[in-house]
Amino acid sequence: MRMKSSLAVGCALALSMPLALSAQEHGESYEAEEHEYLRNHGAALLGATTHLDPEDTGFTIGVEYVRRLTRLLAIGVSVEMASSSLERDIILGLPIILYPWKGLALVAMPGAEAATVEEEHGAEIEEATEAEFLMRLGVAYWFEMNETVGVAPAIFVDHASERWSLVYGMVFGVAW
Repeated sequence: MRMKSSLAVGCALALSMPLALSAQEHGESYEAEEHEYLRNHGAALLGATTHLDPEDTGFTIGVEYVRRLTRLLAIGVSVEMASSSLERDIILGLPIILYPWKGLALVAMPGAEAATVEEEHGAEIEEATEAEFLMRLGVAYWFEMNETVGVAPAIFVDHASERWSLVYGMVFGVAW
């Protein structure tokens, strides 16, 4: 199953890149003048999360709302779910995003990770959920499909409770 989800993510990346490159070749750019950019952005992430072990990789899906404060700076709220085989269920964060050049997005996100952990009580093993502080750093590059729709390959590194995770995939966004 893990191999299928990794294969699905790879196929999505491969199929979306020609569209993204085509949009870029036609002169469409995510960078806009201060008064022209759209302030509200909603996005969905389809990807995978790994602890850098092929057998410890699972499907990840997420949504976020971002508000552009200026052409260079945005803040938002993000919710993400990863497969529970990673002892990682839900991530809630407040991304701070810098747009230094064209469609490049640099992300820093403090947040919380709700992780499923197994606790031993004598002979019984119970699952419990713990909330842990999470810090995410990442990068994405937005390719504009038209005035309001864009797609971005993205990669993030998460650190929570002395554990590192790599999240990668495609982000599909709408601006208004």
